[in-house]
Amino acid sequence: MEQKLATYFETRPRSAFETRQKEQILYFFSLITLSLSLSLAVLNFLGGANLHALSLVTLSVLCIPLLVLIRTRRYYYTSALLFTLVSMLAVTINIAISGTINDSGIVAYPIVVVSATFLQGRRAALISVLLASASLLAIFLFFVLSDRVSGQDIHFLYMEFATIVMLLCCSAFVAWIIIKNDETNLQMVMSSREELNQSYNQTLESWAKVLEYRDRETEGHCQRVRLLSEWMARKLDLTEKEVRNIGYGALLHDIGKLAIPDSILLKNGALTQEERLIMDKHTEYAHEFLSQIPFLQESIPVAYSHHERWDGNGYPQGLKGENIPIVARIFTVVDQWEALTSDRPYRKAWTEAQAIAYLEKNRGTVFDPRIADVFLDAFRNGELPISRKQGA
Repeated sequence: MEQKLATYFETRPRSAFETRQKEQILYFFSLITLSLSLSLAVLNFLGGANLHALSLVTLSVLCIPLLVLIRTRRYYYTSALLFTLVSMLAVTINIAISGTINDSGIVAYPIVVVSATFLQGRRAALISVLLASASLLAIFLFFVLSDRVSGQDIHFLYMEFATIVMLLCCSAFVAWIIIKNDETNLQMVMSSREELNQSYNQTLESWAKVLEYRDRETEGHCQRVRLLSEWMARKLDLTEKEVRNIGYGALLHDIGKLAIPDSILLKNGALTQEERLIMDKHTEYAHEFLSQIPFLQESIPVAYSHHERWDGNGYPQGLKGENIPIVARIFTVVDQWEALTSDRPYRKAWTEAQAIAYLEKNRGTVFDPRIADVFLDAFRNGELPISRKQGA
């Protein structure tokens, strides 16, 4: 049912942020309805209006499972539709008991229509108007058939009915226009944001190319570690924001090497102890570079901490265990795998079997054992999104 409702009401893709906002508003509406109905029920009971009190208690009881349903965060459209139905039922019962369509009734129906359109989308406007009209018609027939109005008042009742229906149509039309404009404006914002993200990606990929050329990395190394890092992050149930950040960090993980002298960076032989100390500073340079770029702030841990070790013997900070940011722990496994299975100026690529043996041997010392195990299991099951056997 939820999927059918979503398919009908959803006129465009809705972002996770929008959905959360709508859920919070719907939950707030339901909570306010529950609180007000209970309070008014007590007041009506004390005032002797037992039927009103009973209807309000019924309304509050209906709100409880609705609140629980909203909290599941899986049945938004079902919850929104139920809220509309409960609101319409409450107005109908209140008017039927009071015996007259007073000013509060005239205002209540347009409010329900507007709130339904806002919560469920433009297509809910017609449904809510039809529901409200059916509710009014039922009340009208109830008044006439139960002789609750005299013959001379029926004409007045007709006028009230027609007036509210016109108000409903006007309210639905205005709400439809406002939401349509909001959706159009939001779509423009989302398009601009997508274009900006594409520009970010293209810029970062260009930087990654520069790094590969200067460091004589295997072509496509940065793109492959990005793909593997994002895949691993999703496999470990990280949020999409964290997935994006680890991807950016993977592309620029060695940007600090731009500050390393060529005599050290491009040296074919083994580095001396002094040269190694200079080389190790590339993570600190990366932190310094990326700190100047606002949208890369949450990607810094990948570039800054990917040489930390699970046992605390890494650099630059000597972090240990889970004190190492998880994005850095993920990237360390991925980067080592990709580096070992790639040709380098100073050595030939290892076989996959050799690289797997290295990861197994160093899980719990160099690598987070849980993350290493996830990677190893994925390799054994043939789940890795890229393979050295397929080429770069």
